[in-house]
Amino acid sequence: MLKTVGNPSTRYGNQTIVNGNLVIGTAGNGIDFSATSGAGTSELLDDYEEGIWTAGWQGGANVTGTPTLSQGKYTKIGRQVTLQGIWTINVTLPSTEMYGAFTVPFPRDEAADRTVGIASGYSNWRVGLMSTGSPTTTTLYIVFPAASAVPAGSDTFNFCVTYFTTT
Repeated sequence: MLKTVGNPSTRYGNQTIVNGNLVIGTAGNGIDFSATSGAGTSELLDDYEEGIWTAGWQGGANVTGTPTLSQGKYTKIGRQVTLQGIWTINVTLPSTEMYGAFTVPFPRDEAADRTVGIASGYSNWRVGLMSTGSPTTTTLYIVFPAASAVPAGSDTFNFCVTYFTTT
């Protein structure tokens, strides 16, 4: 039960919801942290979402066929989006750099171009890096440098990438 004083919309003290959820009924509203100190541009947590993500492969260099994504998941907290997944991919030229672009579930904020990501393989793969150097706000690159000695053939790798969206 929510405690009230005077006006029923005024609450005081700690509040406990015994059964059910706290529902924010309108877009643009959320949990307001403006009582904390800081010089942030926003102190409103207005979004949280988890889901399954199906990426579209946009092609690349030294990759044949269409890689398959399994276990693609995302978590969106405010404007921050974290993607996790497992790709199965075929490589044709193991001694040269390979890259590919894939779609993301929410458009990237190019003004906040601070994507952080890493991929690592199951067997002989080396570390690859995610990059925002893609041509649109709806794609990301993954790059495996030539020095990583990627083996030819089919292999599977894990990845995790975090970026910021405009909404």
